[in-house]
Amino acid sequence: MAVTSTTSVSTPEQTPPTMHCRVCRAEVPTAAFCGSCGAHLYRLPGNGPDWLRIRAYAAAPEEQVLRFSVVTTLFPHLTPHSRPAFRAGLAGLVLVLITLPLFHWQAAVIAVSALGVPLIYQFYFQKCHAYRDLRAWRLLLTLLTGAVLGVAWTLLTGPLLTGSYLKTLGVDQSATVRTWEGLAVPVVGAVLMLAPAALTRVLRPPTRESLDGYLIGAAGAIAYTAAAGR
Repeated sequence: MAVTSTTSVSTPEQTPPTMHCRVCRAEVPTAAFCGSCGAHLYRLPGNGPDWLRIRAYAAAPEEQVLRFSVVTTLFPHLTPHSRPAFRAGLAGLVLVLITLPLFHWQAAVIAVSALGVPLIYQFYFQKCHAYRDLRAWRLLLTLLTGAVLGVAWTLLTGPLLTGSYLKTLGVDQSATVRTWEGLAVPVVGAVLMLAPAALTRVLRPPTRESLDGYLIGAAGAIAYTAAAGR
C-alpha cells in the first residue's frame, strides 16, 4: 500500500521580472515605463518622445501627468485605496481654516495652520513606511534640522522686519531696505528650507529613489515652516 506524503516542499519566492531601460540602461522591473528615468520601456503609438511621458504619472500610472490632483502631488507614495482618506483629511483641514476666521479665532487659525499639515504628513510617513525605509534617525535629523533653522531664521529676521515696519509709520524706507525685506528675506529662507535635504544627501542615504528624496525634502520643509510659523 503506497503512503502519500502530506509534507509540502517550499519553493523559493519568485522575483519580479526585470529588464534594461533603453534610455538610461538601468535594470528596472518590467512595466509600462522605467522606474528610474521615467521613459517608456516600450514604444507605443501616441506616446510622444521619451522625455515627455505625458500619458502616465510615475506615482499614479492611472493618471495623466497634466491631471490636476492635489493628493497624488503632495502624497505620491500612497496606494490608490489610501488616497480617499488623505483627500478627506486635506478637505477637512481646508474647511476648518475657512471656518475659524468667521468666528475671529485668530489663535486657533495659527495653531491649526502650523500643526495641521505636519500632522497629516506624519500619518503619510507612517503609511508609506518612511521611518523603516529611510531609517528613523535620518528622518528625525531632517525634521530637527528644519525646525532649528526655522526658529533661528524667525528670531533673526523677526525684530528686523518689525523695526522696519515701525519706521515706515514715521519716515519712508530707502530702496535698499525695501529690497532686503521683499527679496533677500524670502530667498534666504527658501535656501534654508532646502538645507535639511542637502544635509541628508551629504550623509549618503541608503536609498537613491526619487520619491524617497521627495519625502526627505518635504519633511525638512514642513518642519521649517511649522517652526517658523510659531
